[in-house]
Amino acid sequence: MLVALDNDFNAAVNSVEACLFLTGAARGNLDENDLAWLVSAATGVQTDGDGLMKLGERIFNVEKAFNLREGMRRKDDTLSERFFVEIATRRVPLV
Repeated sequence: MLVALDNDFNAAVNSVEACLFLTGAARGNLDENDLAWLVSAATGVQTDGDGLMKLGERIFNVEKAFNLREGMRRKDDTLSERFFVEIATRRVPLV
């Protein structure tokens, strides 16, 4: 459930061209209510945090539907191989 909420929030943030760094990686800086207030102030369209999250959910679902239409399947919905392989670090001697 938390992953879905995070996906929806990130889709909403991306849709308003806000910086994910500004909103905080752990959603500690701006939350959906703050972002909704900013969107309302900028566009004149009144919305709240729940409305913004619903928008993010719709955006995420359209993105997934597009990827499915283009042939992406469950097996493709994963992280790159480099996230699963530990790379040995090379130690550099201190002078």
